[in-house]
Amino acid sequence: MQVLSNTALSLDGRTARRSAPRLRMGSAADLVEMKRLRGTVDAVLVGGNTFRAWPLALASSNENTLLQAILTNRGVLSVAERFRPSPGVRLVILGGPDLDTAAHEHAFDAEVETTPTPSLRWALSQLSARGAQRVLLECGGQLLHQALKDDVLDEVHITLCPVVLGGVGEPGFVDGPPLGALGHRLKLVNARPIDDEVFLTYRRP
Repeated sequence: MQVLSNTALSLDGRTARRSAPRLRMGSAADLVEMKRLRGTVDAVLVGGNTFRAWPLALASSNENTLLQAILTNRGVLSVAERFRPSPGVRLVILGGPDLDTAAHEHAFDAEVETTPTPSLRWALSQLSARGAQRVLLECGGQLLHQALKDDVLDEVHITLCPVVLGGVGEPGFVDGPPLGALGHRLKLVNARPIDDEVFLTYRRP
């Protein structure tokens, strides 16, 4: 399985503001890149916080059904009324033992799987069992931290946006404890400026 990530990032390394989780920094070109990447994968995996901020299933831009997976500890029932399913999307909700399976199946018409200790590796195994060979992470810093910590992230896509957000403790690209003595080093394979944004692609050496 190949695992990719895609993140719009401010010049100071922020992905959002806690007071404005739905903040969109990227331009129309960033949306085009997002759609392009979704068309190259079999599944998109988001965290619960990301889905609660943007509770929209993703329209598939390839010929295959696109798996939209949500990894959540406390569930996403709070945004059921805002959820709008899209054609060509198969929704899978992955969570812990306290997740109300029946309620989520009813509210979202989704497949629901639970486990005593949900993790990114477990979520990826669930997607693999459903035929996914390439998975795109569109998630916050905590899930990206887990992907790097578990050494499962093969390719990183960043849209560097011409904005500085500032703030202490605001959501960052990777949120979590230090990743070893030297962290994780990636190899730059593409840098593409469009107007004031730069589209960067890094791969694991």
